[in-house]
Amino acid sequence: MDRQNLQQQGQQNQQNQQNQQDQQNRRQEQSHGQQQLQLRPAVDQLRGQRGRVRQQRLDRLFQQEIERYERRQQQQVQQENDKKEQEKKEQEKKEQAKKKQEKNEQEKMEQET
Repeated sequence: MDRQNLQQQGQQNQQNQQNQQDQQNRRQEQSHGQQQLQLRPAVDQLRGQRGRVRQQRLDRLFQQEIERYERRQQQQVQQENDKKEQEKKEQEKKEQAKKKQEKNEQEKMEQET
């Protein structure tokens, strides 16, 4: 009888220990779940920040590319304007030289007569 009582008591102790372990495991899981729930907004916020930072970087790169393109366009327009201005000056010089030559020829004719 004592043996049976000891055996039952041993089984009861084992069952109690198992129940306590199960309860402790459940508490830890619940606590871990709560921690995850508390961390989730922070993680989402960080992901959002990372996304915003990435987007800002892309926006900056895009803006820089636009500025480079605009500068190239302005340089090209400026070069074309400079070229036209140069051609205009050359044309004026040619016209002045032609007028001068005509004037000289006319003076020669007048002197000859």
